[in-house]
Amino acid sequence: MIECKNAINENEFIQRFSKLNEKQNQLQKFGISTSKQGVTEYDSSAAKVLTVYLNDSEEKLRVYDDLLSKLELFVNILNEKRFAFKSIVISGKQGKQGFFFISDNGQRLNLSDLSSGEQHEVVLLYELLFKTNPNTLILIDEPEISLHVMWQKAFINDLQRIAKMKQISFLIATHSPQIINDKWDLAHDLFNLAKDNKNGK
Repeated sequence: MIECKNAINENEFIQRFSKLNEKQNQLQKFGISTSKQGVTEYDSSAAKVLTVYLNDSEEKLRVYDDLLSKLELFVNILNEKRFAFKSIVISGKQGKQGFFFISDNGQRLNLSDLSSGEQHEVVLLYELLFKTNPNTLILIDEPEISLHVMWQKAFINDLQRIAKMKQISFLIATHSPQIINDKWDLAHDLFNLAKDNKNGK
């Protein structure tokens, strides 16, 4: 408090508090934190106190940024896949820890209740997001074998989102034009490469 020289104004308070509240809600959603903000509105007479409060709260929650980003991307990619009549839920509530799926009629499903293709997609995304190190080259051979055609078309886009977050690279071998989809500028035909090498190009 004594060291605080710049008192926050109302507009800045609203913006920063809104972002803080949004992050807190996401942490609660994933069961990482159950605490709630004690301050809810701006008070000009306590502007310095509010400044210190926001600075402190933002600093405490910053430690979760990396984990929160991974969880959000994991959930978003899986729910965008539109698994047949189900969506993923991550919870820290007692008796429901971890992630599971909910059917459209509210029934809880474990990973083992999913199809083999759905299980493969979940495990692959989990491994890439939570178990790979930065500056890693990941080799993926024929991912289309276990993927629905709709998932194949989104595969490269999903990997690009993961690569950007994790700072990793991918090399994919595929026979599927659906995997390449609209990313032909990234594709290299091995037959043509072999022919060029044979001709000394």
